[in-house]
Amino acid sequence: MRALRDVAAFSDVVTRIYAAGVDPGRWQDVVDALHRGGGGIKTQLFGHDATSGLNIGMVTCGYDPDFLTAYADHFGAINPWVPAMLSAPEGSVLSAAEMCPADAMARTEFYNDWVRPQGDIRCGGGLVLFRDDHRTVMLGANIRARDADRHEADWLALCGLLRPHLAQAFEISRQVAGRRLEAAAADAAGHGEPALILVDWRAHILYASAPAQRMLSEGGVVRFDGRNRLSFCERRADAAFNSACADLRAGAPLSPARFAVAAGNGAHRLGCRILPFQTGAGAAGALGPLCDVNAPCLLVCLGGVQGQGAGRAPLCDLYGMTPTEAEVAERITDGWSVAGLAQQRGVSRHTTRNQLKAAMAKCGARRQADLVRVVLASRDGPRA
Repeated sequence: MRALRDVAAFSDVVTRIYAAGVDPGRWQDVVDALHRGGGGIKTQLFGHDATSGLNIGMVTCGYDPDFLTAYADHFGAINPWVPAMLSAPEGSVLSAAEMCPADAMARTEFYNDWVRPQGDIRCGGGLVLFRDDHRTVMLGANIRARDADRHEADWLALCGLLRPHLAQAFEISRQVAGRRLEAAAADAAGHGEPALILVDWRAHILYASAPAQRMLSEGGVVRFDGRNRLSFCERRADAAFNSACADLRAGAPLSPARFAVAAGNGAHRLGCRILPFQTGAGAAGALGPLCDVNAPCLLVCLGGVQGQGAGRAPLCDLYGMTPTEAEVAERITDGWSVAGLAQQRGVSRHTTRNQLKAAMAKCGARRQADLVRVVLASRDGPRA
């Protein structure tokens, strides 16, 4: 196997792995290189990473397209190798026989109708790189039984050698996704750089961007105590933040939370988002020793400063909304729910819902998403 014994071939595979870490579209290059460096064995990489939003799917080289279609349509669901891979510890390198003994495999429909017609590719095996609630990534190969003596042991050894490089590459993908998140947050904020704060489940601040540090020092929106724990000055926002920390501590599923929070003097509002964030155990993250890479965290994003009355005059002038209807439209755009807004304003949900419907009717919005676009356009207008 050339990729195992030839330094240049091995280096080529590793180089392609790190390139794919930055650009996930290049994982096909990695699988192709393994196919060539492995003497023509059939190779595949499959999996997903929910934290970074990366979905590899199944990337292959060397398989007949018709058999891949049949696998997707039927045989993937009855693959007897899959249960063993899904129950193996992370980092395991398993041979095909360890995943399913040859005699048991020979009795299956999967073997007789998918494996054997492809040249009896019942040997091989692969690497279980990650397998947790957030991501599953596996690398494997199918080897013809007649070629097993020449290729299988070498392939499994190569999987072990590539394991740390693959783990590092997927960690790079997560860090790149994090930078894209910051860019997306800046776009969503619409007004310069957002304030980003990373905390652990105890609410201890692990990282604060420069705008966040200024905000913490001013103490009008967020603050920290003598133990470096984050809190919000506004009670409702602090309750939402504490609830997210409690869910993180309990290991409960987390979904991004979005709401508006009052700025220090009450004359402005800030959009606030709280998102789950995890660097993963593959390698040390960009935060280095500040953060336990095995521990999930929360990313707090604050941005999108708007004056209390900044958007209301255009909404009233252009669409004939009342000041109250314009206020409801603005708050909904800032991420408030009808129930939350009703409670904050001290009115019933029915009243708030009727005011929202009136605002939508006056600007011709059929859905709340249409209303949000109208409000955002009204805010952009005066700055053009």
